[in-house]
This record gives sequence, structure tokens and C-alpha cells, in this order.
Amino acid sequence: MSITLEELQAVVADKLGGTLKAGGHRGPADGACVWEAYNLARGKEWGANCPDCVAPELHSLLIRLNDSPRWASAEERTEVLLPAAIRALGTRNEGAEAKLARALRLADVAVRRIAPAALDAAKLHELARRLRDLPEITTRELAASARDVAREVADAAYAYAAAAYAYAGAAADAAYAADAAYAAAAYAYAAAYAAAAYAYAAAYAAAADAAAAYAGAAWRGYVNDILRAAGLAD
Repeated sequence: MSITLEELQAVVADKLGGTLKAGGHRGPADGACVWEAYNLARGKEWGANCPDCVAPELHSLLIRLNDSPRWASAEERTEVLLPAAIRALGTRNEGAEAKLARALRLADVAVRRIAPAALDAAKLHELARRLRDLPEITTRELAASARDVAREVADAAYAYAAAAYAYAGAAADAAYAADAAYAAAAYAYAAAYAAAAYAYAAAYAAAADAAAAYAGAAWRGYVNDILRAAGLAD
């Protein structure tokens, strides 16, 4: 049994108060995350369990994005994630080549787009440049090279963070986004995962003292980049 975006939106509107909420919930009266809403719409047992037709890494990705505090509003969270959930349907049985390509795209977004933004926000422009100037991550070999550079940048960013902490909310946006990207690569290939993981570490170091409650405008752009890399948005 398939479900359309319109049907999923109708369930959220009629049974869940109109918007998705962060975290897990005891039942519809408490609200729902994106996968709780989907399972409710499908008549499944309550919970955020991964649907049989969804790749586990994409299930995890949307959970992380759902639970992020960086959304400007619950309405924005709902507007973005419901279509992404529908796009994730049918990904469970993708072949190895498709999974590798997705992992490499996610690593590329984390390393060359998101982590440099966090580093720039922390005024670590030279470290940002080192990541931004890397070639596009399209192969295992390029992912391995990016992993090594990202590890060095992460180490340098942490060293800087130990000495100074004049960071902006924009860096926190990037750190949350890089976390989601590297988590989504975790189920695939080691080099792509490691490259994205070190990019997250660099972004996290740059955002160490950012105001966590600040919902920066950059967040939506990062999410769009991640969802496109994951094949969940156009």
C-alpha cells in the first residue's frame, strides 16, 4: 500500500495538530515526528520505526533533521520533511552503486559546503578555504583524500576553539547540518563516512560556543543541500 504526499499531509493536519514535533511521542495526542506521522498514516504500530521500504540511512537522516532545534518554526519543519519522507519510499533495495553515490554526495556537501561555512563564521577562513578548495568528492579515492584533509582541519579547529570562542549562530547551523550529513553517510562506505565525520568535527568545533537557540537563516539552505544530495529533494 502506497501513500501520497497529500494523504500524509492530511493525516498531520487532521490528527496531529498540523505540524511535526521534535523527539519521540507516546501517541498522536502528544504530536509526532516525521516517521511517527508516516506510520500513523499507513495504519502501522505507533512509533518512529523505519518503514520496510526506506533505506535505514535515510530514515536516520530525517530523524536527525526532524529533531534539530535549528528550524525557524514547526511549520517549516513540516513543510520540508513530509515531501522528503515520501521521496525516501522505495530506497531500501537500492543497489550498492546507488548507495555509494549517495554517500559520496553527502560527504561532499558536508566537507566542501557546510563545514567551510561554519569555519568562516568562526573567522577560521584559511581552514575553510582548505576544505572548500578540495575537488568534488565523486570517488572512493577522492573521499579518502578529503578524509585526511578534513581530519587535519578538524584538529586545527579544535585547537583554536580551546583558545578562543567568538563564534556566531551561523556556525551552529552548519554544525547541526554537517552532523546530519555525516550520519546519513554512515551506512555506506568508510572513506565517505570518515570524510563527512571529520567535516562535522570541524563544524562542531567552530560552533562550540554558538547560541544553540538561534535559528539562523542558513539552516534551511544547508538542509536543502543535504536533501538534494540524499536524493530526497529537487
